[in-house]
Amino acid sequence: MIRQVLPEEAPQAAQVYQLCAKAMNEHGFYNWNENYPSVREAERDAQSGTLYGYYRHEELCGLVTLDQQEVPQYAGVPFLVPRAEALTVHRLAVSPLHQQRGISRELLRYGMRLAGEKGLRALHIDCLSINPGPMRLIASLGFRRVGEIYYPKKDPRVRDYPFYCFEKMTE
Repeated sequence: MIRQVLPEEAPQAAQVYQLCAKAMNEHGFYNWNENYPSVREAERDAQSGTLYGYYRHEELCGLVTLDQQEVPQYAGVPFLVPRAEALTVHRLAVSPLHQQRGISRELLRYGMRLAGEKGLRALHIDCLSINPGPMRLIASLGFRRVGEIYYPKKDPRVRDYPFYCFEKMTE
């Protein structure tokens, strides 16, 4: 079941983030660390009603933030649909204990449905170009690559790699 994460569930969300950060770093994808994402992001997103969780038997297995806040780097990306008409994906995370079960796919599909319900025309997402799992998932869902950005404040081991930006129109 996918539902909004409640503010009091932010510590559990932060635990999922930290498990993901550890697993990503073990595989050489130093996109997240012990400081990001943290309980601070989880609390903020939960309080704003933009943090959604995938729950299985009451256990929080995966998360996604869906809002209309784009990072400044998106300003130069040639999205077909502007921010005002799109939902943006942030911090898509599935606990390593629950990966390879289609949870990320379900969370992204949920984002598409939510965008449509809100009358928005597209879903925007970016992904570290050297992380093959999410790249395959995004492509399999029909997202179209529209550009790339860089995050100069990321870990030095990944800051020189592009983050590819994708867009998918709602149906």
